[in-house]
Amino acid sequence: MIRCELEITLPFGVHLEPATELIGYIKRSESNVSVIIGDKEVSITGITDVLKLKLHSKKWVIFKVTGPDEDKVMQDIKRCIQKERSQNR
Repeated sequence: MIRCELEITLPFGVHLEPATELIGYIKRSESNVSVIIGDKEVSITGITDVLKLKLHSKKWVIFKVTGPDEDKVMQDIKRCIQKERSQNR
């Protein structure tokens, strides 16, 4: 199991596009992913799970990944929520 506290650095937070990307990584993996905010832990299995969390820019959350490919999944999560996106798409 890997736990990592991460800051959401996307300028507009985790909206539909990055949430879709994040779920793609999770669905291709063999690991279970959950997000911990305060005393609440939410298992992430679909896009609505991500969007309901309202992961705004500058928010700190804990991602917990458990499974055989947990290292790769955590790296994918970090890359997804901590990158700058082009605003001119």
